[in-house]
Amino acid sequence: PNVHSSFLIERTELQNATEPSVTVLTVRCDALPATWSIEVRNPDGVSLRDVLSSLYKALRRSIRQSDWGSFSTVVRERISAVFHARCDASPKPKETQEQGVLWMDCLTTSTVFGGLTVSTDGEACALLRLEAP
Repeated sequence: PNVHSSFLIERTELQNATEPSVTVLTVRCDALPATWSIEVRNPDGVSLRDVLSSLYKALRRSIRQSDWGSFSTVVRERISAVFHARCDASPKPKETQEQGVLWMDCLTTSTVFGGLTVSTDGEACALLRLEAP
């Protein structure tokens, strides 16, 4: 990217994620179970960068056994296929496999940003929509 586009991207990332600004924003994702959410915090106001950074970290966390059990058999098979493909593509497949299934594996084919919709009922909550490529 050129200097102008880098500046625009950085400026956009620093924009508030909501209007009016909030210091705490709960984000849920339509491609994940209703129990999954993250809480994004910034005492100066949650920015788009805060949201994207928090999502990046949260989706790279291992899922719990109870989360795995909440998926149907068909969904678990899809997640397993994505997990094994990620392990096979990794330069360190053994280490990758030892991490176990991550939340990003649970997205299966929903990996394209489809938007972030902020609640209009006064709650500091947003829904992340993801789509298949």
